[in-house]
Amino acid sequence: MCWLDSHLEHNSEATMLQKFIKRKHECSTAAMMLQRVYRAHCVARSLRRLLAAHRHALTIQRVYRGYVARVFVQELFVVVSLASTHIQAVFRSYTSRERTKSLRNRKTAGAVHMQRVFRGFQARKWVFWIRFHVASAIQIQRVARGLMGRQVWPYFYPKFG
Repeated sequence: MCWLDSHLEHNSEATMLQKFIKRKHECSTAAMMLQRVYRAHCVARSLRRLLAAHRHALTIQRVYRGYVARVFVQELFVVVSLASTHIQAVFRSYTSRERTKSLRNRKTAGAVHMQRVFRGFQARKWVFWIRFHVASAIQIQRVARGLMGRQVWPYFYPKFG
Protein backbone atom coordinates (compact mmCIF):
# COMPACT_ATOMS: atom_id res chain seq x y z
CA MET A 1 0.00 0.00 0.00
CA CYS A 2 2.79 2.13 0.14
CA TRP A 3 2.99 2.24 -3.53
CA LEU A 4 -0.69 2.98 -3.74
CA ASP A 5 -0.46 5.63 -1.13
CA SER A 6 2.44 7.26 -2.82
CA HIS A 7 0.64 6.92 -6.14
CA LEU A 8 -2.55 8.40 -4.73
CA GLU A 9 -0.62 11.05 -2.98
CA HIS A 10 1.33 11.85 -6.10
CA ASN A 11 -1.77 11.55 -8.22
CA SER A 12 -3.69 13.73 -5.88
CA GLU A 13 -0.96 16.37 -5.96
CA ALA A 14 -0.95 16.28 -9.75
CA THR A 15 -4.70 16.44 -9.82
CA MET A 16 -4.66 19.27 -7.38
CA LEU A 17 -2.06 21.08 -9.45
CA GLN A 18 -4.10 20.57 -12.59
CA LYS A 19 -7.22 21.69 -10.82
CA PHE A 20 -5.35 24.73 -9.48
CA ILE A 21 -4.02 25.60 -12.95
CA LYS A 22 -7.45 25.03 -14.43
CA ARG A 23 -9.06 27.13 -11.70
CA LYS A 24 -6.43 29.84 -12.17
CA HIS A 25 -7.09 29.82 -15.92
CA GLU A 26 -10.86 30.01 -15.33
CA CYS A 27 -10.39 32.89 -12.89
CA SER A 28 -8.12 34.79 -15.26
CA THR A 29 -10.60 34.12 -18.11
CA ALA A 30 -13.44 35.34 -15.90
CA ALA A 31 -11.37 38.40 -14.89
CA MET A 32 -10.64 39.16 -18.55
CA MET A 33 -14.32 38.73 -19.36
CA LEU A 34 -15.27 41.07 -16.49
CA GLN A 35 -12.66 43.59 -17.64
CA ARG A 36 -13.96 43.35 -21.23
CA VAL A 37 -17.56 43.84 -20.07
CA TYR A 38 -16.57 46.74 -17.80
CA ARG A 39 -14.50 48.40 -20.53
CA ALA A 40 -17.39 47.93 -22.98
CA HIS A 41 -19.72 49.44 -20.39
CA CYS A 42 -17.36 52.42 -19.90
CA VAL A 43 -16.99 52.89 -23.67
CA ALA A 44 -20.76 52.65 -24.15
CA ARG A 45 -21.33 55.16 -21.34
CA SER A 46 -18.79 57.61 -22.82
CA LEU A 47 -20.34 57.06 -26.27
CA ARG A 48 -23.77 57.75 -24.82
CA ARG A 49 -22.41 60.95 -23.26
CA LEU A 50 -20.79 61.95 -26.56
CA LEU A 51 -23.96 61.14 -28.49
CA ALA A 52 -26.03 63.09 -25.96
CA ALA A 53 -23.63 66.02 -26.29
CA HIS A 54 -23.80 65.64 -30.08
CA ARG A 55 -27.61 65.55 -29.90
CA HIS A 56 -27.54 68.65 -27.74
CA ALA A 57 -25.20 70.34 -30.22
CA LEU A 58 -27.54 69.31 -33.06
CA THR A 59 -30.49 70.67 -31.09
CA ILE A 60 -28.65 73.96 -30.52
CA GLN A 61 -27.72 74.12 -34.21
CA ARG A 62 -31.30 73.34 -35.25
CA VAL A 63 -32.69 76.02 -32.93
CA TYR A 64 -30.11 78.55 -34.15
CA ARG A 65 -30.80 77.73 -37.81
CA GLY A 66 -34.52 78.13 -37.14
CA TYR A 67 -33.86 81.50 -35.53
CA VAL A 68 -31.70 82.60 -38.47
CA ALA A 69 -34.38 81.43 -40.92
CA ARG A 70 -37.11 83.32 -39.04
CA VAL A 71 -34.99 86.49 -38.96
CA PHE A 72 -34.30 86.07 -42.70
CA VAL A 73 -37.99 85.62 -43.45
CA GLN A 74 -38.87 88.72 -41.41
CA GLU A 75 -36.21 90.77 -43.18
CA LEU A 76 -37.30 89.37 -46.54
CA PHE A 77 -40.90 90.35 -45.74
CA VAL A 78 -39.76 93.88 -44.93
CA VAL A 79 -37.67 94.05 -48.11
CA VAL A 80 -40.50 92.66 -50.24
CA SER A 81 -42.96 95.06 -48.63
CA LEU A 82 -40.64 98.01 -49.24
CA ALA A 83 -39.91 96.80 -52.76
CA SER A 84 -43.60 96.43 -53.58
CA THR A 85 -44.27 99.87 -52.08
CA HIS A 86 -41.41 101.32 -54.15
CA ILE A 87 -42.69 99.60 -57.30
CA GLN A 88 -46.19 100.93 -56.66
CA ALA A 89 -44.81 104.44 -56.08
CA VAL A 90 -42.77 104.27 -59.28
CA PHE A 91 -45.81 103.03 -61.21
CA ARG A 92 -48.04 105.75 -59.76
CA SER A 93 -45.40 108.36 -60.58
CA TYR A 94 -45.13 107.04 -64.14
CA THR A 95 -48.91 107.04 -64.68
CA SER A 96 -49.14 110.54 -63.17
CA ARG A 97 -46.41 111.80 -65.51
CA GLU A 98 -48.16 110.16 -68.47
CA ARG A 99 -51.51 111.75 -67.53
CA THR A 100 -49.80 115.13 -67.05
CA LYS A 101 -48.04 114.78 -70.40
CA SER A 102 -51.32 113.80 -72.09
CA LEU A 103 -53.13 116.75 -70.49
CA ARG A 104 -50.31 119.12 -71.51
CA ASN A 105 -50.43 117.76 -75.07
CA ARG A 106 -54.22 118.17 -75.20
CA LYS A 107 -53.94 121.73 -73.86
CA THR A 108 -51.19 122.51 -76.36
CA ALA A 109 -53.24 121.00 -79.19
CA GLY A 110 -56.27 123.06 -78.07
CA ALA A 111 -54.20 126.24 -77.89
CA VAL A 112 -52.68 125.55 -81.32
CA HIS A 113 -56.18 124.96 -82.73
CA MET A 114 -57.46 128.18 -81.18
CA GLN A 115 -54.45 130.08 -82.56
CA ARG A 116 -55.01 128.55 -85.99
CA VAL A 117 -58.70 129.49 -85.94
CA PHE A 118 -57.91 133.02 -84.74
CA ARG A 119 -55.12 133.50 -87.29
CA GLY A 120 -57.42 132.22 -90.03
CA PHE A 121 -60.12 134.64 -88.90
CA GLN A 122 -57.58 137.46 -88.73
CA ALA A 123 -56.19 136.58 -92.16
CA ARG A 124 -59.67 136.44 -93.70
CA LYS A 125 -60.53 139.75 -92.04
CA TRP A 126 -57.27 141.25 -93.30
CA VAL A 127 -57.85 139.87 -96.80
CA PHE A 128 -61.40 141.22 -96.76
CA TRP A 129 -60.09 144.63 -95.59
CA ILE A 130 -57.37 144.60 -98.26
CA ARG A 131 -59.86 143.57 -100.96
CA PHE A 132 -62.36 146.17 -99.79
CA HIS A 133 -59.76 148.90 -99.76
CA VAL A 134 -58.21 147.73 -103.02
CA ALA A 135 -61.68 147.73 -104.58
CA SER A 136 -62.33 151.15 -103.08
CA ALA A 137 -58.98 152.39 -104.37
CA ILE A 138 -59.77 150.98 -107.79
CA GLN A 139 -63.16 152.72 -107.72
CA ILE A 140 -61.57 155.98 -106.57
CA GLN A 141 -58.91 155.67 -109.25
CA ARG A 142 -61.56 154.91 -111.87
CA VAL A 143 -63.64 157.90 -110.85
CA ALA A 144 -60.56 160.12 -110.64
CA ARG A 145 -59.26 158.99 -114.02
CA GLY A 146 -62.69 159.45 -115.52
CA LEU A 147 -62.92 162.91 -114.04
CA MET A 148 -59.41 163.77 -115.06
CA GLY A 149 -60.00 162.34 -118.46
CA ARG A 150 -63.14 164.39 -118.94
CA GLN A 151 -61.39 167.53 -117.72
CA VAL A 152 -58.24 167.00 -119.80
CA TRP A 153 -60.07 165.75 -122.92
CA PRO A 154 -61.07 169.09 -124.38
CA TYR A 155 -57.46 170.30 -124.26
CA PHE A 156 -56.11 167.37 -126.26
CA TYR A 157 -59.02 166.93 -128.63
CA PRO A 158 -60.62 170.31 -129.09
CA LYS A 159 -62.75 169.38 -132.05
CA PHE A 160 -64.56 166.70 -130.12
CA GLY A 161 -65.17 168.78 -127.14
